This record gives sequence, C-alpha cells and structure tokens, in this order.
Amino acid sequence: MADQSYKLVAKSALGAAEPLKETWPEFVLSELAGLSVWWLSVPSGGEAALSKVCEKQFGTGLPEPRRFVDGDKKVRIIWAGDRQWFVTGIEGAKAGPIAKVAAATDQSDGWLAIRISGVKSREVMEKLCGIDLHPSVFATGSAARAPIEGMIALIACEEAESGTFAIFFQRSSALSFVEHIRHAAHSTSPRG
Repeated sequence: MADQSYKLVAKSALGAAEPLKETWPEFVLSELAGLSVWWLSVPSGGEAALSKVCEKQFGTGLPEPRRFVDGDKKVRIIWAGDRQWFVTGIEGAKAGPIAKVAAATDQSDGWLAIRISGVKSREVMEKLCGIDLHPSVFATGSAARAPIEGMIALIACEEAESGTFAIFFQRSSALSFVEHIRHAAHSTSPRG
C-alpha cells in the first residue's frame, strides 16, 4: 500500500491561502484573518457582573449601546444588540472567567472580519446599507448591527475621519458579501 500523507492547510474565511487585500482608488478592502470572535450574552440584570469581569480580564468594561471599546492586548468589545457583545482578539481563544457570568461562545470560524478604509469607504457603504455613516452621526467608536444587501452585519467605526470600518459578516455568506462590496467599490471608485 502506498504511503499517503495529508497536509492540512489553513485558509482564510474566503477560502484562500492568504487573507484578501484589494485596492481601488481611495478605497481598500482587507480581510482580518485569524481574529478570534466570541459572542457574549447575559440575562437581564447581568450586565454589571459581566462588565466587572471584563474589566479585570481585558482591561475595559462593557461599552455603551451602539459603541465599542478597546482593552488590553488588542481585545475589543463591540456592542451587538440588547445584552449582546462581540469580543475579538482574545489571546488563545479562551473565554476564561467571563464564561462564569455570561453565555460565551467561540464563533471565530463562523464570521468573516474585514476592514474597509479610504476616502471612498462611506460612499461604498452607502450603496450597501441604510445607516448614516457620516462622522457626525457614526463617530469613531460607534457600532451597529445593520443589514447589508439583506444580510445582517456588525459594523464598527475604527476611525471616522479616515473612513476606516471593521465589518463582521457571517462566514456562510462571505463570498457573496465580498462580491457586493466589490461591485459597490467598482461603481464608486473605478480602477483605471
């Protein structure tokens, strides 16, 4: 019998060996590969206990509704709905003590994380979702769950002035999501 060996190869959420990075004039789309994503939720009244544990474990408590906060060691907590949060950047992808006060689920393999940036980023997003992303309304640190082409995404404004947004989208629809972004980018900022 012939020796058969198999080699496992890590792939990005979009199925490529390398994370996606595409550029147009004044617009960049980048995949944030390898980012841990934990979903946290608590029953009514559990927010204070979870915030306290997050403060100890991550260096920051829970953000206000429709906001995100950055903690220690690249951990980010993003409001994702009533008593729900995404936590990204957990070292070693373990919830640790937060699992004692909240429902904590590792969903890293279920989400695509991308970053869009550039002067044209708002124009691209205006073609895709119905929320007002003007810096006076959706300032740095803002977060929202919103439909993009009929599918729910989580949008975080990392830098309002430069138009830098992190967007989380369900991995099962990642390819069509990226195609929608490409289409909007081509119509907003065509390549020469």
